[in-house]
Amino acid sequence: MTVRWWGRAAGLTIVAALLAGSMSSAAAGGAASPPGAGWELIGRAADGRIVLQLALPRGRFALEYRNSVYGSPAAENFAVTDEGRIALVELAAVDPAVLQEYYGITARLGRVATGEREGWWLGPPAEPVELDALVVAATRHGERAVVVDGSRPMLLWHVLGAAGPLVTLEARRAA
Repeated sequence: MTVRWWGRAAGLTIVAALLAGSMSSAAAGGAASPPGAGWELIGRAADGRIVLQLALPRGRFALEYRNSVYGSPAAENFAVTDEGRIALVELAAVDPAVLQEYYGITARLGRVATGEREGWWLGPPAEPVELDALVVAATRHGERAVVVDGSRPMLLWHVLGAAGPLVTLEARRAA
């Protein structure tokens, strides 16, 4: 019985030492980078000129717009993959019909509980979407804006100005 108790105590001591060592090495090296860190979003006008450059601290951004039929706000939430592709990960809208009719979402919708989108409906895309680049019509009509956590919405028609109406969004490794 003493041997079994000693075995458990030794095992717990080893686990505690390993945890302490991993915590101290993490503290010495700084906090680990969040998933998706190290990317930036680049927007190019039709002539190839860079008109938008935003850091993506967590490798995520949203494209917000006003739905032309319902006249209500909606958003497409994207994440940058390890390969630098842009993946649609979630859709959000004030009116759930936008998600069901325009995006074909059949999964049960959730609601945003807090923050700027409190009360909005959320759902996963009906089909997976992953792109090398995202081409967006950047006109005042749709009020499209890029939103990154912690920053104000970047109104795409303002960014493009006379170079509009299309902007191509790409992810690239931050320098």
